Amino acid sequence: MRSEEALGAALRSVVANGFAVLKNVPRTDEGLVQAAERICPLRPGFFGRIFNFGRHMLHPIRSEPLEGERMAHHADQTYLTEPAGLKLVQCVETNAKFTMSLVDGFDAARRLRERNEEAYRTLSTVPVESEFVDGEHHYVTRDAILKHDASGRNLLQVRYNDYYRSPAATVPVSRLDQLYDALFDWTQLVESSKSQCRIQLTPGTLLLLDNWRILSAPRHGDHRVRLKGCYLGWSDYMCRVRRRPHRHPLN
Repeated sequence: MRSEEALGAALRSVVANGFAVLKNVPRTDEGLVQAAERICPLRPGFFGRIFNFGRHMLHPIRSEPLEGERMAHHADQTYLTEPAGLKLVQCVETNAKFTMSLVDGFDAARRLRERNEEAYRTLSTVPVESEFVDGEHHYVTRDAILKHDASGRNLLQVRYNDYYRSPAATVPVSRLDQLYDALFDWTQLVESSKSQCRIQLTPGTLLLLDNWRILSAPRHGDHRVRLKGCYLGWSDYMCRVRRRPHRHPLN
């Protein structure tokens, strides 16, 4: 994204499709930061300004290698009141073909509504608790998985991450069956191969993801891969979008 034209094309792709792919971005921390800050300032997390995956992808909860295990599609930072707006992921090194599987959460929500109106209503109205806990941090938030704007008509955010979903102790007993039935139908949709788009990442490829819309999951088999990435805040990202000649569909 060394030119305004390239930046504009990337933002248009994220607005239209939820993601953009950039090639030949320098595989250094400085290269990643420079690309990200063409959009807006980084939003550091408790992993620092940049997060790194080692030579093996790690399970997000157990911190163990994911060899032979398929990670479920998810959004990041669902345990925060306002998760990051954009997630940037760069392939630094891989010894084989590495793909990232993407699911358009807005499209999945639309199809869920067409298939099962009650499940859609449940995931839009029942607050679900998400939690992250380690030796130094304890984040908890409670919100609908399908979060709408103040009018209740427009889907604003897909807050789905099964790894950080807490036990449903805060959900009324009368709605537990509804919630789990809705989650089952939702998971079936999201994890269906018909919902997924595979993007191959080679060293130097940078993937820009709308973290409020796109659910992602690595598909690396037993191959070694090294990734790095960073987050951008939603408000800062939207500020940059509004400065472009196009407009985000939610605004």
